[in-house]
Order: sequence, then structure tokens, then C-alpha cells
Amino acid sequence: MNRKSPIRKDDKLENNGEVRGRSPWAVFRGRLPALEGDPALCDKHSPTIINEGYDKSPDRGGKPVTMHRYRCADSCRFISSLQNVLLIVLLTSMALASNSAFSKTPTTDAYTQCMTRTKHDRLNCRAGCGMIAQQCYDEGMTDIDNPITKLNGDIKIKNGAICANLTANYLSEASRMESAAGKQAANMAGWIGSELSLNFARQRLDNVLLIQNSCKS
Repeated sequence: MNRKSPIRKDDKLENNGEVRGRSPWAVFRGRLPALEGDPALCDKHSPTIINEGYDKSPDRGGKPVTMHRYRCADSCRFISSLQNVLLIVLLTSMALASNSAFSKTPTTDAYTQCMTRTKHDRLNCRAGCGMIAQQCYDEGMTDIDNPITKLNGDIKIKNGAICANLTANYLSEASRMESAAGKQAANMAGWIGSELSLNFARQRLDNVLLIQNSCKS
């Protein structure tokens, strides 16, 4: 098996268990690639996170895809279900998915910066590893929520009352939906709750930007 075969959702760990996380942006050979920082469940060490990714194959959000034999936070290795996949195939697939489905150029947000900054600490920690990852999720949320607040204020001033009302209604409905989904995810193993919150926030930012750029009243 090629060392550079990508890990995808539901792939296994060497001590059994499985990968729970996945990229929200791309599909590779019918399944979603797993990313550095995503949750995994190790039968030997309980819930953990993916601690390594291949820097040359990031998804749209800037998070690198993890590969065969890369490690999670408890040092167990991942086992790819793909045989002898050439790395260029993965890179081409990720690029096509990004260019065709999403028009915006990937940016390195606060979450990705934090995951990069704390990579050594996460790889070498013996306790409290989850707190390091949660810090990155929190930084990512703040990095997104602040510009949403500013955009909301700008829409009220520059786009008019109808657009401001649309924004307020959208944010209210999004908050209600995110809260309900978050309560369900809180009872699930791994990082699905934090990952959902971060992805929801990214969607909110994209949609508020859409309202600002498209709505005129």
C-alpha cells in the first residue's frame, strides 16, 4: 500500500476503531477525506483526534488531508482502505473539487493557524490534548464571529432596511438550527460538535457576505 494513500471517513486505526471526521468540501473515490484535527475513535485509547496531515494536500479550508500510517493524538496509526493511490490523483481531485464547487480562494483562518502553531504540542502531549484542539476551535469561532458582527452593522448602514431585516432573520434562523444540531452532537463521541459549530460559522459568514454583496434596498 502506498504510504501516501489518503485516509477517508470510516477508515480504520491499527488498534481498531475508525475515523469519524471528514472534509466538508471534497469527495475522493466515493468517500470524504479525513483532515488533520478531525475526530477519530480508537478502541484502545478512546476518542482522539488526527494529529498529522500532508501539507501539500489541503482542502478548501486549508486543513491538510491525513495519509496512510499518519498518527492520531494517542500515537496510533491510520490504515488507508485504498491500494496504491498515486498522490497526484488526490491532489488533482482536491483541486478540481475546490475550483468547480467553490469560487473563493482558500484562506488560512485562525483555526488553521492555531492547528499549525500547536502541532508540536498536540503530537507530544501526554494529557489535556483535547484542550489544545478545543482552543483552536474557539479561536476559529471568534475569528469568524467578529467579522459577521461587523458585516451586520455595515448592512444596516449601507444596504438598507430590507437587507438588514433579511440578515437579522437569517442569523436568527441559523442560530436556532445550529443550537438544535449542537445539542444532538454534544452526545456523540469525538469532535463532531466543535467541527459542526465551526463549519456552521463559516457558512454564516459566506451567507452574510452574499447578502452584503447582492442585496440592495
